[in-house]
Amino acid sequence: MPLDLYAYMGQIDDEDMSDISGQAGVSYAIHGSQLQVSADSISISDTDHADNWLEFNDITVDDGAGGSFSADTPDDSAFANTFDVGTSDTGQTMMFMTMSNHYLPRTYTVNELKICDQDIGGIRIKDWTRDPLERLVMGVHRDGTSGVDMEYHTKWDIGCMEYRYRFHPVDPWKENYPGSLKLEGIHLSRFAIGSPEDPTSWQSLGSFKFGDMADDRPITMDVATYDGSAKLIYNIPMEGSLRVENVELQKKSYGPLAIDGIKVNHLYIILDPM
Repeated sequence: MPLDLYAYMGQIDDEDMSDISGQAGVSYAIHGSQLQVSADSISISDTDHADNWLEFNDITVDDGAGGSFSADTPDDSAFANTFDVGTSDTGQTMMFMTMSNHYLPRTYTVNELKICDQDIGGIRIKDWTRDPLERLVMGVHRDGTSGVDMEYHTKWDIGCMEYRYRFHPVDPWKENYPGSLKLEGIHLSRFAIGSPEDPTSWQSLGSFKFGDMADDRPITMDVATYDGSAKLIYNIPMEGSLRVENVELQKKSYGPLAIDGIKVNHLYIILDPM
């Protein structure tokens, strides 16, 4: 799987170095970054059936126009990326991370999506930005057993998510070309206010929560024997709001979508290696 990543590093002078101080944990900022990412293919197989592959081919991450995107963190040092190890209120030893290097827009494109060697189109996530104070907490289970507890807070705004099953012969992602399902103006947050039928009145507030340590409902990841074989088992509680400004199919608009007050106590995903 060839993978290309283009970036450059800048020199820090003595005056800038003199302003840096240290304490427990790690904080770091990113400035002046210019990146493009490409991959020929990422493939997932069914090991018992060699021909059964899910393939994500010709992948790019860029600014949406073939140029570089920025992974810079905000200028305010309060939004620097951080990494700490400490003890939570429940007495667990945890890793605490804040992440702010996705607050500027970038576009993810899978130009060819295949299932069992059948080309079914492509996917593009355009102008995706995330909260500059994303938070991830991770550690062992509260009861000390093997496995992982996690909690993740994030806020997403996406210009457009498009699944295209018919491509223009010259410009594959040509705007307003028939043969696609588009979700325009996607907002994932803790709360949303404003009339559901009027996207111009919407405001997205707070972070969508995956897992809740305080309420003893973390995301969990375990390897366990289930139905006679070892399996990887996830439970992903979540809470928040999802709104989409417009749903479009085959160039026909179906209007906005609003799902508020989401609260999922249990969402089990079981991966079976067979």
